[in-house]
Amino acid sequence: KITFKDGTKKPISQVKIGDVLLGVDDSGKIVPSTVVELFNNGTGNNWVKITGTRSGVGRGGNSFSITCTDEHRFFSPTNNSYVRVHKLKVGDEVYLLKADSGWLPPGKEFKKSLVIQKITSIEKLEKESSFKYDIETSSHNYFANGVLVHNSNASFCHDGNKLWIKSRNFYKK
Repeated sequence: KITFKDGTKKPISQVKIGDVLLGVDDSGKIVPSTVVELFNNGTGNNWVKITGTRSGVGRGGNSFSITCTDEHRFFSPTNNSYVRVHKLKVGDEVYLLKADSGWLPPGKEFKKSLVIQKITSIEKLEKESSFKYDIETSSHNYFANGVLVHNSNASFCHDGNKLWIKSRNFYKK
């Protein structure tokens, strides 16, 4: 699920243009990030489940997991850059969002910070084709299941009213 500015979470398929999510700016500060574009990239077969530690992040279990395509990019504090999932290894680190939420008086925001966590398993999934959604945000990143990820793993080229994504042709909405 994708984390919104107010701390709520929704499936990526329910995110809309104009929604305000949480992202991270170039200085490493957690900031509001507006959704500027949505993409339905068809179906994908190369799915991976990443699992890792979840310690000191607030309420919830002691592990995180996220399922995505093997081309998606996670921020790696070790490399100080985004790394494609298929290049990640067990023991690599990712950023998780620590969000102390709950009831807040009007006008107050919940406290947010980044916490480094280790990947404990990477599992290639044998699953049928599933729809791949992607979003573009003003900060070029967002939090999916609490993990800081890059906003798009596609290569885009506009040609009239057509949008080319990698070597596949999709029509822009």
